[in-house]
Amino acid sequence: MPHPPHPARTAPGRSGPRRLPTEFWWLWGGAFVNRACGFLLPFLLLYLTGARGLDLADAALLTACYGAGNLLSQPLGGHLADTAGRRATAVGGLIATAVLVLAMVTVPTAALPAVLVLLGLAGDLFRPATGALIGDIVPGRDRPLAFSLMFWAVNLAFALSGMLAGYLAARSYRLLFCVDAAATALYALGLAYGWRRLPRQRPKPPAGPGGGYRALLTDRLFLAFCLLGMTQSLIYMQAFSTLPLTVRDQNLPQSAYGLLLTVNGLVIVLVQPLLFRRLKAVGGPGRYRLLALSQLLLGLGFGATALCRSTTELALSVTLWTLGEILCASYLLATVADLAPAHLRGRYAGFYGFATALGTAAGPPAGTALYLRAGPAALWGTCLFLATAAALGHLAIGPRCTTRTTTAAA
Repeated sequence: MPHPPHPARTAPGRSGPRRLPTEFWWLWGGAFVNRACGFLLPFLLLYLTGARGLDLADAALLTACYGAGNLLSQPLGGHLADTAGRRATAVGGLIATAVLVLAMVTVPTAALPAVLVLLGLAGDLFRPATGALIGDIVPGRDRPLAFSLMFWAVNLAFALSGMLAGYLAARSYRLLFCVDAAATALYALGLAYGWRRLPRQRPKPPAGPGGGYRALLTDRLFLAFCLLGMTQSLIYMQAFSTLPLTVRDQNLPQSAYGLLLTVNGLVIVLVQPLLFRRLKAVGGPGRYRLLALSQLLLGLGFGATALCRSTTELALSVTLWTLGEILCASYLLATVADLAPAHLRGRYAGFYGFATALGTAAGPPAGTALYLRAGPAALWGTCLFLATAAALGHLAIGPRCTTRTTTAAA
């Protein structure tokens, strides 16, 4: 039998974020600091072509080495979270990442492919472990709030990181990556300290065959949920691939795309806190109606891009799909934690992360190819179609998900 989850120490009588256990806030603060100093990916190509003197083709191949390792990071992290323990996996993965980031600026160029593969592999080990631990320590009714707060922290930190990154990069890439490594190590130390009172979280597999990823791969309901998450990621990545092409082809100023990204960040930072006191684990089909609404907002926002002819109109479409993004962030990962058996929460979180990573990887090339071959209207219409299909998918699986989570909680 698996070890029982650690009892959540919520504050009775309190509402909103104050209800969440102390351990969650160590995780929240660490995630904020880590993301605010997460400079590696935005500056990797510039570092390789600048400080290392590589041509663009070689730098792109090295970036692909990171991507290859990163694709397997979350499934591996999920396995380790359920076997070695949530805390050990999160802290170990973050420390390994910090060491490998430092190695980026110290090893010879010939060793960079191996370092980048290992860095990609270590980079997301902590995500399934922390997602599983949130599921362990936060009661079901408060999980949407917890995951919403994590999403808000990451986006607020991202808004601040640009200014800090520009200041450091102007002085030295070595300094930039040293700060990144220090922040990652600080996150690891914070988790180790904040969770020191928690058990080591090594859930034992249930008796009999079918444990681990074998059990997950027979869970058709969860696999359907992962497919919906992958579809959403594929649509969302158009914001970073084909949306800038639209800005260019409409002869808008180059600053317009930066403004649209700013609108996305501002809407998240300003609007999401308004929901914190209202977020709760919506019971029954209500949660899946909200998830369906989030997909419709996403589809309408991206679909409306085909009709936009000015920066103002594009900003309104970005606002629309950002509202859908906020709803997704509040309920998707909370639902993953609810659907997963306690002893498999790490693997479920890791596999869901893997599915969304596939959508993230496929989105830019697929969207760009459709944009160039069939035109912008076909691309944005396809986004609307896929999002509508995802909304119907959430409505279709909602009753079964509700029955399962209600039975598990009984």
